[in-house]
Amino acid sequence: MEWRYEDMEYRKIGLPEDVRRLKEHGDFHRAKKQIEAWLLRDIPVALRKRLNEELPVLEILPSEYTIPREQAIRMCKERIVDFTEEEFGERVVRGEIDWIYVNGEERFFRRFLETLWKVSIPRERRKEERSISEGLEEEVLSQIVKRMKKKGTVTYHFRIHAGVKVKEEAFQEGTLSVHIPYPLEQMQVHNVRLAESSIKNPLVASKDAGQRTVFGMVKQQEREEVYIEYEYDNTVTYQVLDPMKAEESIQPVYTWALADGFSDAGPVRKEDFLEQAPHIMFTPYLKELAEEIVGEETNVVKKARLVYDFITTKIQYSFMPEYMVLDSIAEYAALNGKGDCGVQTVLFITLLRILGIPARWQSGLYTTPYSAGSHDWAQFYVEPYGWVFADCSFGGSAYRDGNKEMWDFYFGNLDPFRMPANSVFQREFYPRKKYRRADPYDNQRGEVEYEDRGLSYEEFDSYRRVIAAYEKEQVEEK
Repeated sequence: MEWRYEDMEYRKIGLPEDVRRLKEHGDFHRAKKQIEAWLLRDIPVALRKRLNEELPVLEILPSEYTIPREQAIRMCKERIVDFTEEEFGERVVRGEIDWIYVNGEERFFRRFLETLWKVSIPRERRKEERSISEGLEEEVLSQIVKRMKKKGTVTYHFRIHAGVKVKEEAFQEGTLSVHIPYPLEQMQVHNVRLAESSIKNPLVASKDAGQRTVFGMVKQQEREEVYIEYEYDNTVTYQVLDPMKAEESIQPVYTWALADGFSDAGPVRKEDFLEQAPHIMFTPYLKELAEEIVGEETNVVKKARLVYDFITTKIQYSFMPEYMVLDSIAEYAALNGKGDCGVQTVLFITLLRILGIPARWQSGLYTTPYSAGSHDWAQFYVEPYGWVFADCSFGGSAYRDGNKEMWDFYFGNLDPFRMPANSVFQREFYPRKKYRRADPYDNQRGEVEYEDRGLSYEEFDSYRRVIAAYEKEQVEEK
């Protein structure tokens, strides 16, 4: 059966119990064999597609959880002052250290120590010194937020180098098909320009593409980076959402989205209200949770703020395995009380949609003058302001640091240090990839495939480098 991008929706269906038991025990080889046996039977098409969707998950899971318990404890002792085996066990029980069974034995997530480092270990217990760039980035972010509050509107100009390169062990002579993330030209971003490219005749997706890329086919006899450089301006405006103004305005209503007369021509589309299997689903637990969070509150701004406060104070930041291995991202975050920026964003979007508030995705890069890294955040719609921002990850970090000013800022606002490439979660590229994507939900690192197969993230490197970043007004004043 040929795979289609839309088949991912079938992951909302459960697994047969024999497959599920083997997977939970970490017997991934037998689980695959059990699926193959099921696929030989005369079974419904929906179940066949669900089982086919599970096969790549069983390949990825053991590569995400690779560290035995003894090694994990030793890693912590090497980097954390006065760390003990007892502390390790306590942190496992508290859910701060992620693990699964692999062939019946505990295996810990390959990035578990990064989560502890970022969230749980105070600086005085870290054996390494804090890097200079960390302090510089915090300072420049603090200063730009102050300037936004003073000036109202701030514009930053960026030039970014982005590329991919096949790893030596995966390289083969032939034609590479490459998608590299490229800035959306909507909302806060304008003056986008492709300044340089190693791709002959690059194909730039349209301005309204849900996940925008530059595509090219490159013949390689030697292993080389395929890259682009692009420029853009990012203009952000500071605002405080006034619940009273929202109370006096006519808000989009969920039932409108289901009505025949609802038009996608305006700023709010039907999909901004609706479920999107398998990860944005209105499950019984999430509906109960949404009602519990907002209680009797009816004001749209206050309801959105209550959801934001819940996620930023109750959902602990945690690095995650590839999203491919998660059955339902929003439900995972709510049940486990943890998640990275993308997981928190999907939960925020899902809860708001359950409450009848239009919400959607943005993701790409967090780009300061010093570095560029993957990041996800949300937008939600409220009259009379239109589409506004919420960054639950940055807001949660500010809350943990006791910085109420920044915690409040990231409800309704966003700093200019962003390169948004995606406005929709789980959307096909243009042109379509031939093979399954390394990440079928988001696109921040790019995608690569040969004529005969697609490449996983373990088979190629992605590069993001800030060439230039400056506030335009400051340069013009000089």
